[in-house]
Amino acid sequence: MYSTRGFYRLKTQVKAILILFLCCQASACGLSNRKAANSTALKSPSNWEISKGKNTSTSPWQAKMSGAAAVDPPKQQAAAEGAGSSKAAVSVSSNPLLSPEPIVERDIPPEPTFERDIVRSASSRTTSRADSVGANRMSKAFASASSDSDKIQTKASSSTPSTPVSEKVYRGKPISLDFQDADIRSVLRIIGEVSNHNMVIDPDVKGRVTVTLQNPVPWDQALDIILKTNQLAMRMEGNIIRIETQRTFQQEEDAAVKAIQAKQMAEQAQKNSRPLKTEIISVNYAQASKLKEQISPMLTDPKGLQEPSSIIVDERTNSLIIKDLPENLAKIKEVLAKLDRETPQVMIETRIVETNKSYLKELGIRWGGGYGRQTNYRFPRTIDISGIRGGTYAVNLPNKGDVFGGVGLNLGHINNLIQLNIELESMESQGKGRIISNPRIATLDNEKAEIKSGSQIPYPSVDKEGNPSTNFVDAVIRLGVTPHITPNDYITLEIEADKSEPNWAQTVNGVPAITTRTATTKLIVKDGDTTVIGGLYQRTQQQNEQRVPWFANIPGLGWLFRSQGAVEKYDELLIFITPRIVKKNS
Repeated sequence: MYSTRGFYRLKTQVKAILILFLCCQASACGLSNRKAANSTALKSPSNWEISKGKNTSTSPWQAKMSGAAAVDPPKQQAAAEGAGSSKAAVSVSSNPLLSPEPIVERDIPPEPTFERDIVRSASSRTTSRADSVGANRMSKAFASASSDSDKIQTKASSSTPSTPVSEKVYRGKPISLDFQDADIRSVLRIIGEVSNHNMVIDPDVKGRVTVTLQNPVPWDQALDIILKTNQLAMRMEGNIIRIETQRTFQQEEDAAVKAIQAKQMAEQAQKNSRPLKTEIISVNYAQASKLKEQISPMLTDPKGLQEPSSIIVDERTNSLIIKDLPENLAKIKEVLAKLDRETPQVMIETRIVETNKSYLKELGIRWGGGYGRQTNYRFPRTIDISGIRGGTYAVNLPNKGDVFGGVGLNLGHINNLIQLNIELESMESQGKGRIISNPRIATLDNEKAEIKSGSQIPYPSVDKEGNPSTNFVDAVIRLGVTPHITPNDYITLEIEADKSEPNWAQTVNGVPAITTRTATTKLIVKDGDTTVIGGLYQRTQQQNEQRVPWFANIPGLGWLFRSQGAVEKYDELLIFITPRIVKKNS
């Protein structure tokens, strides 16, 4: 039993010795490899080297830390305190020979003293715990602490950033960032080096920032996000990016606006200090008083002027006396020249005709206004008119006043004035009607012309004191026409027609009532065409006596040979209106 136990104890001791020997060999081999890697890294003239990948389509720049597995502990601690627990998501390798991408080495300008001390310390000493993971972590911490010389893996761009705006288009090359509680000034300087722009940071910009951008984004977008998150703003001045607080940015903007306003006010004050100029402008066609209302708002503001600007109307000469600055006076004269233009004129020729119903029917047939017949005279539309037996007439507009028989206002167009004159002359020769008047009047465009034809009826009256007097009342045909010329040589007519006549069947103290019939319409007539207004009827009652000669005079029996009766006569007034545009050469 003893021998068996001793055998097993000896066997266990031998195994332990073999395991200890193998561990020592492995430790010695690992230490030899790390020394070889450190000696290779220390051959580089600088602790940092920049490599550009040749095998990638985006050609990202990579910032690598070559070795530097050990640094001076005090200075390493100071660097870590400067950047907090910051980590930059960069492509870092503990040995550049292990990098999967080709490396192109270049010299880096001398760094600040603090970084050079760390480089020298890293070149002179090593640590036993430096492995690939430790080198990566140390490289990230060193990258965060190197505020002025760190080169980070980025798809850099030279595009110019601008003030953040909504829906902004970012054109910088993509970068990935991973900072945890890092000094914002260090982060901004790193982005400045990535973008190849000089970065000037306002002293008021302070604080710490945590940014994690695992997926690459344009560097200008990353900068925009950091600024928005920390209420900062930037402005571009050439190749320099200025970073400042939003308050400082707003103060500078306000100061710039005030400076511009002050400059403008100074220039305006210098202009206003000049003496005013006075001119008398004659108005040829328009009314000076109306032009004054349109020109007054154009006068220079009197504030700051040596004397106020003004505009005065001379009614006698129809002129404007304007006092203003020379340049503003020139603008006013230019506007006046466009407003003071000759107004077109319209010659309005009217024919007031009285005819009986039978002839009116014959004339309507020849015009084509009734029974469907078409001739050179034309009516554009026809509708039925209530109160008239048979036939159709031109457009009917109801009268405002009482019209005998319920007849309204009839309108039509005639485009053959020569044949119209022949028809009216034939009417007079046959005794079927007569031309009461043929007035002509010229008026300006958009100005009302008024024509009256008739008489005044006198009637006696008594005033308040009992004195007798004679008054007159109009029994006339009044026609008001307002023309408006259109660009295509048509004329828009606003027509007001009314007829006043005494009604002796209704009297008060011997004074007859006045019957008035009125119509208002608006229509378009071609230059030189004629429009006709009808529907103004006049009824006349007459007492007729028929008797047999000699027998009607027999006393007592004469009534057998006499007869009396009332005869009513209906006449209609037709108003023919022919507008013509007055040409300059006519």
